[in-house]
Amino acid sequence: MWPFTQEKKYDIRGKTVLVTGGLGCLSEHLNETLLGMGAKLVLTDFLSDDEGSKKCQEYNDKAGRRVAAYIRADLTSLDDLEIMVDKAFRTFETVDVLVNNIGMPAYGDFYEDHDSKSIAYNLDVNLRAAMIATRLFVEKVRASGTNREAAVVSNSSISSMMPNEHFMLYGTSKAALIYFTQANAYLAPQIRVSCVAPFMVDSPMVNRYKKHIDSPYYNVHTVVPIENVTAATIKLIESRSSAGQSIISIGDWYTLPVWHFTASKAYMYILILLSWVVGILKAMVGIRRQPQFDKEKYR
Repeated sequence: MWPFTQEKKYDIRGKTVLVTGGLGCLSEHLNETLLGMGAKLVLTDFLSDDEGSKKCQEYNDKAGRRVAAYIRADLTSLDDLEIMVDKAFRTFETVDVLVNNIGMPAYGDFYEDHDSKSIAYNLDVNLRAAMIATRLFVEKVRASGTNREAAVVSNSSISSMMPNEHFMLYGTSKAALIYFTQANAYLAPQIRVSCVAPFMVDSPMVNRYKKHIDSPYYNVHTVVPIENVTAATIKLIESRSSAGQSIISIGDWYTLPVWHFTASKAYMYILILLSWVVGILKAMVGIRRQPQFDKEKYR
């Protein structure tokens, strides 16, 4: 996958992956893909132990062995973050990959629709949780020895490069996450930190805000299938040249690296245009995107 060169991939088989927001819609498809590749999972979310354990039991029953475990945690709590990482490393003896998949929407006028508490909470969920979880993860990996190879992939958003008055709070936190990712490039080759910055994902969150995103930029050809977010995440985990990389995913495209804010924004709009053209051509010849993931149960 461009921009990554041909290389010996990091083998996910047998590795343990910690997924925050592990019971969410985006994580569901990622979880199934990782398990299919032979990984073990530690899922964390704010939902009850019963809900999390039930989902993990489904995975374990399907695999015929213990391949998934659940840790309930409120990732806005510093104590819970430390407990989560500590328990995760003890569950399957280690953790090789961290996927910061937790996130929440933050729509509205920054000055009229948010107060200090909601601003702090959104920043805690969308930015601080990923930063602290990454720091704790890196500490554990480093303590285990210099030969240990690991990866971190975070979920950012293309809104970080499309300033908008209605998504100011959300976009700001996601822009900071891209900065954090690129600044962590120096941890390689032992630990590769990267992130995915998708356009509007075909998910319950986007469906919930459809009335607010009636714009020529948001259409069926630019909305990102959940499968593409999973594919981009897997590629970043597998690539040994992904350190500090942030990649944009628009429509059926997910190969644009974020080099510089201005340059990436220009290429981003080119990809939006290409997505329109490709979508129109597909429609003309009767090719339609087939849904591969059941989102109804998450609505």
